Amino acid sequence: MRVSPWPVTSRLRILRLAVRASRLLNELSSGTVPLFESSTLGARFDVDGGFLGPGYGEPSSAGSEAAALWGKLGLPALDGTYSAKAAARVVAGLRAAEAGPLLFWSTKSSVPLPVAGAERQKEDLTAPVPARMRAWLFRAERTLSTTS
Repeated sequence: MRVSPWPVTSRLRILRLAVRASRLLNELSSGTVPLFESSTLGARFDVDGGFLGPGYGEPSSAGSEAAALWGKLGLPALDGTYSAKAAARVVAGLRAAEAGPLLFWSTKSSVPLPVAGAERQKEDLTAPVPARMRAWLFRAERTLSTTS
C-alpha cells in the first residue's frame, strides 16, 4: 500500500527494498528463510496507490474508518495516516474476499511519540531541523490536533 507519492514509493524502489530485506533475513537466519530475487518477487508484487487519500501525511476517510475498525477488533493502534491507509487497503481486500495470504506489516515504531509540552520546549526540540521541515511538522501537528 502506497502511503507516499511516486517516485518515493515506486514499484521498482519498493521491490528493490523487498529483495534487500529478503537477503538480510536469509543471512540472519543462516539460510532458513527463503531468498527471493526481483524476478520471483516481481511476478507477485503489487504496489497499490488507491488509498493514498488527499496526499502524503494527510489522513483519509478510508484510513479513519479502518483505524476505528482496528480498535473495535482489539488490534494494535494505527497512526492517523500511514498505517491507517495501509489498513484501509487490507479492509477493502477482506471485504472483496480477495484470495491469497495476507500480511499487514506496519514498519512504524510502536514506541509512542513524546507529547510536546510548552511552546518553548517544541522550539528546542525542532531547533536543528531545517526550516521547511519544521513548518511541515507544525502544520501536521495542527492538523492532528484539529482531527483528534
